[in-house]
Amino acid sequence: MNKNATLNAPPRQTQLQQHAKPWPSPKQAWYAVGIFNLAYMLSFVDRQIIGLLVLPIQAELHFSDFQIGLLQGLAFGIFYTVMGLPLGRMADLYPRKPIIAGGILLWSMATIVCGLPELFWVMFVARMLVGVGEASLSPAATSMISDFFPPDKRAIAMSTYVMGTAIGSGMAFLVGGAVISFAGGSDVMVPFFGELAPWRFTFIVVGIPGIFLSLLVLTVKEPPRRNEGGSQDLDDLPKVSEVISYVWQHKKFYLGHNFGLAISAIVSYGTIAWFPTYLIRVHEVTMVEAGMTIGAILLIVSSLSILSGGFITKWLIKRGRKDAPMFAMIISFSALPFFLIATPLMPSFTLSMIVFAPTVFCMAFYSGIAVIALQAVTPNRMRGQATALYLFMNSLLGLALGAPIVAALTDYFFGDPMAVGQSIALMALIFCPFTVINLIISRRGFLDLMYKT
Repeated sequence: MNKNATLNAPPRQTQLQQHAKPWPSPKQAWYAVGIFNLAYMLSFVDRQIIGLLVLPIQAELHFSDFQIGLLQGLAFGIFYTVMGLPLGRMADLYPRKPIIAGGILLWSMATIVCGLPELFWVMFVARMLVGVGEASLSPAATSMISDFFPPDKRAIAMSTYVMGTAIGSGMAFLVGGAVISFAGGSDVMVPFFGELAPWRFTFIVVGIPGIFLSLLVLTVKEPPRRNEGGSQDLDDLPKVSEVISYVWQHKKFYLGHNFGLAISAIVSYGTIAWFPTYLIRVHEVTMVEAGMTIGAILLIVSSLSILSGGFITKWLIKRGRKDAPMFAMIISFSALPFFLIATPLMPSFTLSMIVFAPTVFCMAFYSGIAVIALQAVTPNRMRGQATALYLFMNSLLGLALGAPIVAALTDYFFGDPMAVGQSIALMALIFCPFTVINLIISRRGFLDLMYKT
């Protein structure tokens, strides 16, 4: 071989050299997790705040339950879904930090616009842009976290990141309730916008922080990419067709995992989207009371649940369970329907909220460990796209269909706005068993992959 040619050849890193790289410092790693957690939290505030504002939006703009369901689900979910795949591809090919920062800026500006329109289609487009921006976050953030932490420390780091869903869901209702309480039912004078109704003012308040957060993301240090999950060279960038081929080759795991959790997302998003309206209509509480109570439960119980998922998974791994994340998810989803069906059928506000707490625990438990399962068996250079595929199915079924299904059952099956609680319970009865069945199938595929690595 020509010595000069060898010297002049572009450097190619072997798998052994990749493993020889030192891991980033814990300070850098946890700083990144903190910033990404904050971003994930804010994304859930901006996507779910509309759930608390259904009645004032309907009072002013005269939207039906089904139209509101489309805004909560389809408008956001379809574009979150469609854009997730190319943005996941970008996360595998290009620096991930600017992708995240640009997405945060876009969804924050779009959230502000949600507070301004008079027409349904304008708000529909704004909600679509919220979905486009938020689609940039998780594929890039989870890929970076996997490069910040060695495998035995990822469970806690990933669960901490995903805890943003719990904090964000809770904060959406807490902040919404606080803003509505501050407005006191009167229009609010806002610089550059004039006098705005409290629901419009709420969208602007929750949208502004993301503009500043997008700048803060740029202070995170991009970690070097690693490849301990697969055999391909770092210079070999997989095509989308290769990723799809890999997923199809191991479809027992990927399809069961992704489809099962997408079905669970139908239930989770449909419940959270309409539960405030159920409390206000059926139990006649105020928006402030509904927002503060739901927000507190989501914030506390979901956070504990997601952290518990990480610690329990780590404990199961130490006890030798290779299927730890799958086993833990199967148990939590087996318990969910018993609580969820009972929650909206309780005869009083107090009893409903008491049963709502374990419902939230079971719904949130999987959030971090679902991604851990993906990361554990997916080659590094495919992780962004594999996560995007997971989010694709999650959004296509869960985000896009959850809220509209509840609304359609209320409007067209029961034909009574006061039956929104029965709609939630019926949805849970239909869909929850399918999640458990798919995860049981997926567990077998997960074990097959684990024993190969």
